[in-house]
Amino acid sequence: PYTYTWSNGASGSSINVNPTTNTTYTVTAKDADNRTATDNVTVTVNPPAPVILTFSIEPRSGLKPLTVTFSATGTGTPYWSFGDGGHFSGWSGTYVYQNAGTFEASLTVTSGGSSVRQSAIITVTAPPPLVEITLLSNTRGIGVGDSTGSGNDENKLPAYWMSPPATLAGMTPYITVSCEAGQRWYLKIYRSADAEPELVWFTGPGEHQVCGPLPNNFLGLIIGVQTGGVKVHLLVVRGVVAPTARLMTNEKWVPKYLDPKPLN
Repeated sequence: PYTYTWSNGASGSSINVNPTTNTTYTVTAKDADNRTATDNVTVTVNPPAPVILTFSIEPRSGLKPLTVTFSATGTGTPYWSFGDGGHFSGWSGTYVYQNAGTFEASLTVTSGGSSVRQSAIITVTAPPPLVEITLLSNTRGIGVGDSTGSGNDENKLPAYWMSPPATLAGMTPYITVSCEAGQRWYLKIYRSADAEPELVWFTGPGEHQVCGPLPNNFLGLIIGVQTGGVKVHLLVVRGVVAPTARLMTNEKWVPKYLDPKPLN
């Protein structure tokens, strides 16, 4: 009879093994006279086929800079390519698209000599440009009150509105006035026809931010003083507006159109 000894410590003429990599096993056979012989057996392990089980990248559209979150599961070695020169090795993470454009974000998983691939289209849009729209411009100034401090006075600033479908909503108004240093004056801000105007006090000459972003149903402004005098020279709104929007004012009942001017 023969006895068999294997390099992994097992014995017997045959053994069961389950290596994860290519492995060579040496077997030594011995007879009753203690004569021996050796041989090698190599077990080749074929890597599993690459598989993508789940794939996600969100959001797939938005304004730059756009941060996307990507993740996947599967079998093999993952490699992400984001279509703009960016790459990542791993199953999940985040990526920032700095430029506008359309990009193919893809995941390639390899195992052995095989690979599988899945992709998605990412659309990155440049934000609308910031613009300034002049609502009122008067070098001499629209006056309210006087230098003698003769009492309360108010003046309604020229009415204005946006031609449909554009509006002033979301834009921020600024007013430029001339007056004595320390002069107190106020604005009544009419945000809607159903609400009382908001009264906001200001001090001194120069440019002043009227309020925050305007609502959809903004109606207009009244400027006033209790004593002294103020002159309004410029009223503008700044922010984002559709490039095709045109503003119509009704200054002294003469309709005219004013186009947005880019700020950047």
